[in-house]
Amino acid sequence: MRKKGGAGGVQDTPVRELADMRLVLGDTIVVAKQLDVVLQPLVPNVEDNYLDCNIGRDLLGAYSELVLNFRDMAFILR
Repeated sequence: MRKKGGAGGVQDTPVRELADMRLVLGDTIVVAKQLDVVLQPLVPNVEDNYLDCNIGRDLLGAYSELVLNFRDMAFILR
């Protein structure tokens, strides 16, 4: 279980833990020491569940630059 919180409060969320997960984002390889896989939908109505994953600062920290281009809806890591 992991605690997750926001404006609505804090709740326990069931997760599966993966260790030493190797992820390739573009031309950069990042090893996550621990990766939590959430076992339930992230939104109350499953039909509204448009989220596939959340990428945290622990992985984004492997890059020196992060660009959010809202005009073109692009997420650029350098």
